[in-house]
Amino acid sequence: MESNAAETRGKRKADAISPTREVTNLKVTCSKLLTEKGEIVTFVNAEDEQDSPISDEEEDEDEKDPENMSDDNEEEDSDEEMDAFERDFYGDFDDEEESMGPEETEVEQKEHSLGDQKLTFKIFLAEDEDHGDEFTRWMQTIRVHCSYERKEIGRGFGRYVQRDRIRDSFWRDMEEPCQELSQIAFELFDRYGRLRTELKNHPIQKGTGVWGSELDLGSFFVIEDLLIDKEWRRKAIGAKIVTYLIKKSRARSRDPQFSLVVPGWLTRDIESDILGKTKDEQREIRVRAVDNAVSFYRSLGFRRIGASSCFGLATDASHPARAILPTGDFDPAVEEPDVDEGPEHESSADWGVDQNRKSWRLELLKDRLPLHHATITLPDSDLARNVKGYTPIEELESDLETKRTRRNHGMMTVDISDNFSGFAPEAISCLAALRSLGNLSQIQCARLKFGCTCGLCIDGFLSPRMSFALLCRAEITHDMLNEDVEDGETWCMMHDDLITHVAPDIQRNFATNKSYRQGFANIFHHAATTLRNNRPPTILNVLNECMDASEWPPHTKNFLQRGGEPESVLRIMFENTKDQDEWAGDGMHMEVFEDQVKALPECRNDHEFGFAALACGMPKLTRLYG
Repeated sequence: MESNAAETRGKRKADAISPTREVTNLKVTCSKLLTEKGEIVTFVNAEDEQDSPISDEEEDEDEKDPENMSDDNEEEDSDEEMDAFERDFYGDFDDEEESMGPEETEVEQKEHSLGDQKLTFKIFLAEDEDHGDEFTRWMQTIRVHCSYERKEIGRGFGRYVQRDRIRDSFWRDMEEPCQELSQIAFELFDRYGRLRTELKNHPIQKGTGVWGSELDLGSFFVIEDLLIDKEWRRKAIGAKIVTYLIKKSRARSRDPQFSLVVPGWLTRDIESDILGKTKDEQREIRVRAVDNAVSFYRSLGFRRIGASSCFGLATDASHPARAILPTGDFDPAVEEPDVDEGPEHESSADWGVDQNRKSWRLELLKDRLPLHHATITLPDSDLARNVKGYTPIEELESDLETKRTRRNHGMMTVDISDNFSGFAPEAISCLAALRSLGNLSQIQCARLKFGCTCGLCIDGFLSPRMSFALLCRAEITHDMLNEDVEDGETWCMMHDDLITHVAPDIQRNFATNKSYRQGFANIFHHAATTLRNNRPPTILNVLNECMDASEWPPHTKNFLQRGGEPESVLRIMFENTKDQDEWAGDGMHMEVFEDQVKALPECRNDHEFGFAALACGMPKLTRLYG
């Protein structure tokens, strides 16, 4: 049995009024009401009252005086009348309303029968009390509460994430609200919210291989928490809550392409089970709890994404993950604990006596020293990868990628991609050795240092695609600035966003000095020339190009001699290029130059604008727009 009932929630709360104002308003209103009844009312201001000490005898006499007792009764009646008036004037106001918590919206209520028991499911949106509206620009929190006879017996909630609204700062924004979003952001995605390359292409890390670039796009829903009281478990309540969460995440204008979850266990759920157990027993209990959670989500259609701990459910019913049976899903290899329980009576003299004894010794070696056993018994192809499926070079590259992009501070993970200044010499030596590279040339060393994967990065860090994007932006900006250069007032009005990094006194002179305007515009041309000459647009390189240009009239030199800086041009060039990038910005560059871009090789450094700007002498690159 299922019925829909829209539940509206309205709560009134007294306006915050200063004590003086509140008393004054009450006096005026009470006076009007009581005067209408023909009663005379007089209010005494607090400042008119004079406090004087009263002796104990006077106090006792006042208490015994019948007239005073009558006055007391009248005061009590007056207090009751005032309380009644306040209730009529303000309405009921209790402690529950005073701490009413976050606002609930889109409230639905559904009822289900479980045998002869009626369960109520409340489905609604409400942000965390400590979050407020901090994340509502890109995130909505969806909740489901299940109750029986008005007692809550189960609950769950998740986050609807509008990825496109935080694309350029994906890691930073996803890290802030909670640990679960942070884990998914850093384990599944790169800094721009794209599925990590190795989860798509690596022979082991890709898992079933059904997840790909479709996970790079669109909004998604993350199931963060699900808890059912122990006595109500194994009654399909959890499945119902998850179903309602996912259904609500797809309601109205919400359009998640995928639902994601990291199955796990709650400490409070297993703490009684692990009490007094050995470390190995505790580990087994935790593993079993995770396995149960994994089985539960697989029964609902979720499948593991690559070899990660994250599971996904595609909204598209034709997605290939939907065709995988629970028993056919991928499970990564798990490193066995180091347990030494071999017999203690063996002697080294027994080794190699006959084939049977040798076989027995190999089994013992397998238990005690598995790496030694593997070296003796396994073929080279099996020895090439560790338990995560990495070869030595892949393991090193994965470790270096982590060090390049993030740093842990307690429970917090910080994106440090823009601060990357190259790998350490020891790492470069290891990379060269594992790639069987002999004597490295200067450019080879630079490309290893800066993580180049295309083998063509200029000075080791500037990839062909980024170089092309910067060149396009420099040439376009130069042409734009040459328009209306004769009209100082119009020029300044049209290009005020492009001169934002120029010193204020020079900005003021732009309106009256054409040579300064032309000199500023010409530096974009010199930056483009630097890039066409296959050199990175560092401040020094562009300055040298300006000096060698034999320009006449010497507009650029006039601008520089007046105090203008090439950095004011290069910052705008990098910021504008980033703002039009397909992942860090609005994608305009790819729309206009798609054919030329796709003809160039891809590289790890293609979208690392902060890193490239830093290498060119401009730290702390910001966005020009937004």
